[in-house]
Amino acid sequence: MKTTLVLLVMGLTWLSRAQKLPNISATPNHFRWSEREAHELDYEHTIRTSPDLSSVDKTQLTNAVLSRLKLDNAELLDDLTEVQLRNLVADTRIELVDLNGDGKPEIIAQANGLGPCGGTGNCIFWIFQRTATGLKVILDTEDRSQVTFEKILVRPWSTNGYKDIVLGSHSNASSRGLTWFQYEDGIYRIHACYYLTWEGNDLQPLKSPMIWREKCSQLLGSVR
Repeated sequence: MKTTLVLLVMGLTWLSRAQKLPNISATPNHFRWSEREAHELDYEHTIRTSPDLSSVDKTQLTNAVLSRLKLDNAELLDDLTEVQLRNLVADTRIELVDLNGDGKPEIIAQANGLGPCGGTGNCIFWIFQRTATGLKVILDTEDRSQVTFEKILVRPWSTNGYKDIVLGSHSNASSRGLTWFQYEDGIYRIHACYYLTWEGNDLQPLKSPMIWREKCSQLLGSVR
């Protein structure tokens, strides 16, 4: 009887813990980064030029990006007229990727031009999801954050039904900061931060980079 009771309690405890865990599909226990696969979004594939977007899509996406820029960067855009601002937004780079496997690709967007981008090539990233009521923002790297990014790497594994994403910032010629995002409660949230360098302790270039986990910068805002 006691054995049965203990097993029952253990089972209920395990079930309680399991229910709190995210729905993870083949997520590795350690961090993985591929400089070869990571990339900037194509400067030739923008909201303005994309053959993959209808005129309605372009209008909706332009308005969505414009809204986010005005929300997060109002002080940087004060000197631009509405026409200039819309032209800047129209040059936002985009890439369509099905992140949740439903056959309807999400829109990954990387800003373009000074203001939304810094002098080192780091820019704001957004991810928009198409819904019946319009575009939903599921990632805005400028939201509560002062960090921008140069490259994106979409991982083959998923968390809660959406592929994990790693964004890389250009720190200097031999290093970059890496931020790992996972999907939770309707948006992408920061999961962990890493640092990568191609320079050894003797300042000599390495054959393969060293990567280690570090505490996320407070500039990134909230981290779960």
